[in-house]
Amino acid sequence: MSFLVFAFLDLLDQVLCPVFAFLDRLMDENTAAPCYCHQVPSLSDHQMQQQLDKKKKKEKERIGDGRVLQTKLVIDTEANIVSEYVSDAFVSKLEKLEDLTGVTLSRKESDCSGMSGAVTVPKNCVVGAKSSIIPARKARWSDCACSTCSSWPTNGEDLLHVQVVGTRDFDRADNNVIFIHGFLSSSSFWTDTVLPQLPETIRASYRLFAVDLLGFGKSPKPTNCLYTHADHIDMLRRSVIERYGIRKFHVVAHSMGCTVALALAGYEPSAVQSVTLISPPYFLATSGTLPAEHTMQQVAPKKVWPLVAFGASVMSWYEHLGRAVCLVICKHHHFWEPLAAFVSNHLLGLRQVLQKPFFHDFMQHTHHSAWHIFHNTFCSSAYAIEIFMTILQEQGQRVRIIHGDSDSVCPIQCSMDLSQCYSNVVLSAIPGAGHLTVVVGREHDLATELTQEILRAHN
Repeated sequence: MSFLVFAFLDLLDQVLCPVFAFLDRLMDENTAAPCYCHQVPSLSDHQMQQQLDKKKKKEKERIGDGRVLQTKLVIDTEANIVSEYVSDAFVSKLEKLEDLTGVTLSRKESDCSGMSGAVTVPKNCVVGAKSSIIPARKARWSDCACSTCSSWPTNGEDLLHVQVVGTRDFDRADNNVIFIHGFLSSSSFWTDTVLPQLPETIRASYRLFAVDLLGFGKSPKPTNCLYTHADHIDMLRRSVIERYGIRKFHVVAHSMGCTVALALAGYEPSAVQSVTLISPPYFLATSGTLPAEHTMQQVAPKKVWPLVAFGASVMSWYEHLGRAVCLVICKHHHFWEPLAAFVSNHLLGLRQVLQKPFFHDFMQHTHHSAWHIFHNTFCSSAYAIEIFMTILQEQGQRVRIIHGDSDSVCPIQCSMDLSQCYSNVVLSAIPGAGHLTVVVGREHDLATELTQEILRAHN
């Protein structure tokens, strides 16, 4: 049954490709983004290795032998940090390699002693080039064009949407907490749950920043962006670190946001005071399997049942089918939001878990942003986490992980593997908590745990 269903979907996705291409040319000439069905062939492995060797030689001449940790993230020429499914288009940017600075890590085959199939971090493994974003202020014809979904700042700067809670004493450059949400979410994930539960001692002495990541919520959703970790870091630095004059900060993140938080912490290790990750995605790839592909198979396996798994498969593996779904649901989210909230609250009895803001966040994105973030941020997390956890471990920075033992999206085994791989991990397992309920429904307890972690870093 699975073979027949997905064979049909493969064919249907190919049929939809020229249909959307024609409609884009007809209705969206200036803002349409190309799909990944027909890409210019990328450089050969030999050509990429030549580029890599040339880059390594230049770095050694400039800095000398030994491990080099730079502050810009560039393309991965050895292990496809960007998900394998969109890497061809991304590799075409290799000509810009000489203008960027990379991250070189000298590391053994694996730090996870006794664990089979551990991810190996290659030398010169890096995390994606920063896109040259030109703001596309007009929404694609297949996306919602309401003021929220297509919003761009009107102050002349294209920055992320940031909600600031807590003290208004902006001279407190050392007392800051940055909250980063997960996939298909926004800053309201924090402002509607945990932030109101934080004690007055924290709210009176700390600036609390809840951010809408690039591509989600009220933040920009450019159609010519690949949404790599480097893109997220660049926007977070400009929109939060530099904009508010932050010298020191704590970072708290949930789900996919954990990989972005680790990238930010690894980018600024000397400025980080504490790192708290909630339900991080970390899937150790088996031998012979590309890490991004393995992660995708774990979170979006090709299954026809249950329906949740089938939906994840369609949206993750089929670019054009996923766009068709977004055309029906996300473009008309103002119709679907109240209906979904009514069904969950009154018919399914999920009032305590799923409130209207969650449905709003779930639909508040474009297909382009969600597709690229899933592949280039979420699925590349295996390498990204390895890189930045190594940096933080060498800096002696403790990483606190909170994970529900009933999480079906990112099983607690993800955090257990992290705690075995890295000596700086402190893992707290929450009995009976799932991927969302590790936060929603235990807001007060989580606020207490975060408060303890923040204050511990100052002692």
